[in-house]
Amino acid sequence: MHFFRLRLPHLLIHRVVHGATLLTAAGGKGDFFNFRRWSEYLSSDDTAKANHAVEELLLRIERIALERFGLVDPPGTDGREDDNGDEPPSLAKVRRICDFITDNFREGIKSTDIANFADLHPKYAMSLFRRSTGMTLNEYVNLLRLSYAQAMLIDDEANVLHVAMESGFGSLSAFNKCFRKISGKSPSDFRRDYRLRHRFDRPGALAHGGHA
Repeated sequence: MHFFRLRLPHLLIHRVVHGATLLTAAGGKGDFFNFRRWSEYLSSDDTAKANHAVEELLLRIERIALERFGLVDPPGTDGREDDNGDEPPSLAKVRRICDFITDNFREGIKSTDIANFADLHPKYAMSLFRRSTGMTLNEYVNLLRLSYAQAMLIDDEANVLHVAMESGFGSLSAFNKCFRKISGKSPSDFRRDYRLRHRFDRPGALAHGGHA
C-alpha cells in the first residue's frame, strides 16, 4: 500500500505495476542479508519490527533510482508505449487517490469523497484503483486505519474505544470486525500478545521469572 507513494521515476512505477521485474545492477551481500531480515520481520507478529522493515525496504527501493537498474517486461510485452517517460494519466490519478486517503483515513471518508478529489466518477475511481493495486478503496482505507490502530494499541494507556475512534472507525463493533478480519485476532488479543512477547524480550525477564 506504500508503493504508489514512493518517489520513483514514473516510467519505473508504471512498468512494475504492469508486470515488469525491477533489477538493480548495484546489489551486494548487504542486500542478501537485509532482504532475509526484512522477510523475517514482516512475517512476525511484532508490529514494531514489521514497521521497521517496511521503512528500510522503502528506502532501499527508492535508492534503486539513483543506481543502475533495468526493467524486464513480462512475455508478450515490450514496454515501448512508455518510452516517452511521461506519467500515464491513470497512474497520476491513483497517486492522487493514495495521497487523499493517506491524509484523511482517520476521518469518515467515502468513495465519493475520494473520487471527487481525483476528479473521477466514483465507479471509475473504484475500478481504476482495484485494477492498479489489487485492492478496493475500502480495503486500502481499512489497511491504513488498522496500521494506525496497531501502533496506538502498543501504548498501554490507550483505551480500545479511543483507538477505534481515532483510527477512523465509526464504531467499536466495526473496529473489532475489521481488526479480526485483517489481523486474525481481536484488538485486545493483539495487545496481550504484544505485551507477552516484549515482556520476555526484555533483558533479565527470564531470570526474574525464574525467581517468581
